Amino acid sequence: MPFINSADFASDLIKQIISECENRLELEERKQRENSDRLRSSISLKKQEFEKSLVKG
Repeated sequence: MPFINSADFASDLIKQIISECENRLELEERKQRENSDRLRSSISLKKQEFEKSLVKG
């Protein structure tokens, strides 16, 4: 039965590693969305500032 115990251990370990990878990927995706949202907001603000400067000019 030692082989079965080793196989079960390996299976559990692989599941934990996959879960950790999925969690890290989700975190990175969240960070990317937040960065993208900040960039969009910044671009929008700069666009508004530019348009206002054209109206004044």
